[in-house]
Amino acid sequence: MREFILLAAAALSLAPATANAGWKTGNNLYESCKSERPLQYADCTSFSMGIIDASELLGKTLHIPADITAGQLHDIVFKYLENHPENRHWPASILVWNAIREAYPAENPPLKGQ
Repeated sequence: MREFILLAAAALSLAPATANAGWKTGNNLYESCKSERPLQYADCTSFSMGIIDASELLGKTLHIPADITAGQLHDIVFKYLENHPENRHWPASILVWNAIREAYPAENPPLKGQ
């Protein structure tokens, strides 16, 4: 049994993997943000909130008003994605960062895609 597990692990390690700069692109996020389906809408909002949390962990805090609502964050990201279709192929994390930076430009440097 041990040999089978080792063989399976070796075979999987040889399988081609599709690497990407990010798991979600702006195109994926845009589809979620514009959806009227509650789960997709929530995906857009929660992903955007996660980028804010992750930026704090990485020491690159995004400066936003303390009383911003999840709905406002959704609207900011959705508006940015609608207004910048030329960048939607970039990683969604970068586009969320840029959306917040554009909405609240003080002390929020832009990030560039690939």
